[in-house]
Amino acid sequence: MTEALNALHALAPLAWPFAAMLAWLAGELGQRWLGLPRISVYGLVGFCLGAGQLGLLPAAHGGAMVIVAHVAFGLVLFEFGYRINLLWLRANPWLVASGVLEALATLVAVFALARAGGIEPLMSMLLAALAMSTSPVTVMRVVNERRCSGQVTERLLHLTAINFLLAVFTFKVVVGVWTFQSSGSVWQAASNSLVVVAVSVGLGCAFGLAVPALQRRVVEPGADATVAFALGVLLLVALAHAMKYSPVVAALAFGLVARHRRVVFSRAQRNFGALGD
Repeated sequence: MTEALNALHALAPLAWPFAAMLAWLAGELGQRWLGLPRISVYGLVGFCLGAGQLGLLPAAHGGAMVIVAHVAFGLVLFEFGYRINLLWLRANPWLVASGVLEALATLVAVFALARAGGIEPLMSMLLAALAMSTSPVTVMRVVNERRCSGQVTERLLHLTAINFLLAVFTFKVVVGVWTFQSSGSVWQAASNSLVVVAVSVGLGCAFGLAVPALQRRVVEPGADATVAFALGVLLLVALAHAMKYSPVVAALAFGLVARHRRVVFSRAQRNFGALGD
């Protein structure tokens, strides 16, 4: 009995790779047979195999799996940031206004429903802040899979960016208020909220300026920049994670600045680069 338990414990680290392979297979079959976006099937498989359901996947509170997840999200959010055009938002101010109005309406509605359900105010605000966000990862995967383009796609991407940034900002503000109520320290509250967002954005912008400059000096003109920027995302995510900042916000800022530095990517990999296959 002891040997069997030890064997199961030794195989526990293999649960994640097997789950990833199962999710990939289910995603391909779901897309082929039912026409579902692959990422929706990935999420469904992860939910079913999670600790709260079938229990085949151990809880990931830290370690290598968190880094892998941050890198995966970082790569997609870098591409998402690359698709955002600030000049387009300047030319369409009503798009910004509608995005802000949509996010605020969602915040108020979810907060009211949570309070009506008896949830305490701070927890209700956290739930409302999470509900404000549209997943950039899901949107990018569906856009790439369906080869979407045009005005509707661009509006969707930019509205998603507005919702995501407002959700992150609101969530961090609520966390700061929660920290202040617990500790009474204004600096600790700010460092756990707004400072995290500001430094994460600063790191992404710094990489967005430094990597193109380094790439132009080292690589021959006209050469593919995709690999260099993929490595930049890996380094940025590892740095932000080690410093306890937000890797996803940093990666989004990295992609946004890279676009406006007029960096051009080839179709080196699916779902990564300017217009993934």
